Amino acid sequence: MRGVVSVEIKCRWPERFINICAMNGVEYFGLRKTGEGVFRLETHINDYRRLRLLSDGGGFTMRVLKKKGAPFLLWGLRRRWALWAALPLCVLAVWASSFFILEIDVSGNGAVPSGEILAALEETGVGIGTMRLFLPMDQVANEMLIRVPELSWIAVNCVGSRAHVLVREEIPAPEVYDRSVPADIVAGKGGVIKSIIVTEGDRLVSPGETVAAGDVLVSGSMTSLSSGDRLVRARGEILARTWYELSAKTPLYADEKAYTGRSVTKFSLIFAGKRLNLFFYCGNPYGFCDKIILEKRLTLFGGTVLPVTLVREEYDEYVPERRRLDLPETEQMLKSRLEKELSESISGGRITAEDFSSSVDGGCLTVTLKAECLESIGKTREIK
Repeated sequence: MRGVVSVEIKCRWPERFINICAMNGVEYFGLRKTGEGVFRLETHINDYRRLRLLSDGGGFTMRVLKKKGAPFLLWGLRRRWALWAALPLCVLAVWASSFFILEIDVSGNGAVPSGEILAALEETGVGIGTMRLFLPMDQVANEMLIRVPELSWIAVNCVGSRAHVLVREEIPAPEVYDRSVPADIVAGKGGVIKSIIVTEGDRLVSPGETVAAGDVLVSGSMTSLSSGDRLVRARGEILARTWYELSAKTPLYADEKAYTGRSVTKFSLIFAGKRLNLFFYCGNPYGFCDKIILEKRLTLFGGTVLPVTLVREEYDEYVPERRRLDLPETEQMLKSRLEKELSESISGGRITAEDFSSSVDGGCLTVTLKAECLESIGKTREIK
């Protein structure tokens, strides 16, 4: 920043030169001898000017070897009028860009995708390139709650050119059953009744009985000596032993990627929705390759976001190779997949016993799971 000048000093008495610098407060660094009575050093611009004045009566001569630093760079650009004119224009453009929304981030959402929220914001007039100064944020929030009914609260806060959208999703109300509507409890799956607890209704089955899907387990039609026949909404908990048989099949040969180590990286810029490629060849450089795309929005110090996105595309070449899969590893993978599928199939229960069997036929591995479970099979069916 201060500017550095590298000079060569010729003096018969080097100690005299050092004393002159000390007496006149001249700072230097990088002193090194290059010959008899010849040495080099580096100093800043102001100290170089002092040395130049002291050289006449100091008994030494000096020669400039190199000049570097910001002062010399700016001096060399003094006649570049277009550059000096563009500098305030760039500062003005950056300052003006802070009044427009150039980036939107959404937080607080879980079930509602961010894309859906951004699309709804675009319909209300809030998007990339929107001027933020005169946006009616309260009106935008009210319109968003109408357009996205899954949201219970939303706030749009603008900091510079970035808009922070904070949302809270609506908690779904629990399903409420109308107890005045009569209903039976039927079997959702077939099995053997393990236990049955009835709090309302007429029990039709007992532990140990076998039932099929759709059989009525607890009837909503009750008969009493005092009031005769009446309809109620049956309630109860029915546990039954159920059985499952699931199979999964996969070939023992698969194509794998053998990377060659060759790769190509391409860069491009996206400005105001327009793409500028910084490369010449636009096609796929290899026959088989992985394409990885990374996008980064350019920002200045202080978090000011620029309307420019740097896109990096990396192509990694590979050659497909057919390989036989490891049999124990593949078998374990299929077992884990079957156990996960079984866990998702049973409702409110647990697996009490399971047995796996495997077979290889025609280049394919088949794994079969036979399991016994204990689960709740009761389903409410309204009486029409």
